[in-house]
Amino acid sequence: MKIDEQLHSDALPELIAEHRDAALETDLDALRAATRMDKYLTSFVQDVLEWIRSNGALDGISRVLETRERDLKGERAYLINAKRRADWRKGVATPLDYRWPVVQEMIIRLGAAK
Repeated sequence: MKIDEQLHSDALPELIAEHRDAALETDLDALRAATRMDKYLTSFVQDVLEWIRSNGALDGISRVLETRERDLKGERAYLINAKRRADWRKGVATPLDYRWPVVQEMIIRLGAAK
């Protein structure tokens, strides 16, 4: 199966149009206070919000995304590793709600263990 290097970048304008307003409502100071985000994540979110505000092109944020992923995943990072991208068979990006069911189950189990 040939990897489609453009799949996600082609979908980006529509995804931004759909989620832009919600993203720009982010109160970074309140989010940081509520979650105790470290300075690296705070800086990353600030960079992304500024890029969204500026209606920038993908290459205007690419390095920030690559650096953040590399810092978090090292050699497992997809954006800087063509082999990893070739092995990645995911669909177009969706909001990060896929983790909630896992977290919810953990909370239920912890509550039951009391």
